Amino acid sequence: MELRQKLASPTVSNRKRKSETDETDDATIVKQPKLEDEIQIKKLIETVADCMAFGALEHCPECGGFIIFNYTTYKCTGNITEWTKCMYSTQSPNRKPFEIPVDVKQQYNILPKYNPKFPLKGYSIVLAGRLSKTAATLQQEIERLGAKVLANVDATVDVVISTQDEVQKKSKKIQDAQLFEIHVVPVQFLDDIQNDQPWVVMEKLKISTWGILPHIRKQQAKDNAQKISTSRSRKSVPEKVSMILKDGAAIDPDSGK
Repeated sequence: MELRQKLASPTVSNRKRKSETDETDDATIVKQPKLEDEIQIKKLIETVADCMAFGALEHCPECGGFIIFNYTTYKCTGNITEWTKCMYSTQSPNRKPFEIPVDVKQQYNILPKYNPKFPLKGYSIVLAGRLSKTAATLQQEIERLGAKVLANVDATVDVVISTQDEVQKKSKKIQDAQLFEIHVVPVQFLDDIQNDQPWVVMEKLKISTWGILPHIRKQQAKDNAQKISTSRSRKSVPEKVSMILKDGAAIDPDSGK
């Protein structure tokens, strides 16, 4: 009888396992929305990247609904009727130029303006190490493309032109470039940017294992400065203010009244 009761009653170990299982289930339930959010964000990024690279997708020619990329083809998400889903799909959808809203451009410096004649306008470049051309020749090319050459690497530099050997040697300029997350690219960069956006070529030719694109670094610096400014303004407001009671009214003692 005692043995049967012991077998029937849950042991401490069993109760512990059940508790751990319940906690795991609760944690899974809590984490699921976060995972779904991450998936949605990933899909959104992929959609925007597709539109930026190939053009914005036009509406479905059959129902006027929205078209999205679905693994291997582009499919419509609209409906033919109230009860019938649109089955339109294609691998070569109609596209139109991708345009960034003016207010978004003003708020976020996400894409620098591209000038084919001066593709490096506004850029600051540093030359590091022994290159295939003389420093004087490279400086002329860089200035002709609209950029300026700096002697040292700091946070204002947009890109460093160097060689793989120099990166491996980790010279002072290369170390500074890594510190500030600046792309290091070969001399070929100056030729390729005449046919494509500088930030695209940077990613394509990057010979460093680090690097944040210049316009993103500038936006991050701007956001950080804004956070610091907001934090300071909050600190300038006292959490408590001493008041005195006079004739039934609360008065600031520093007001002189």
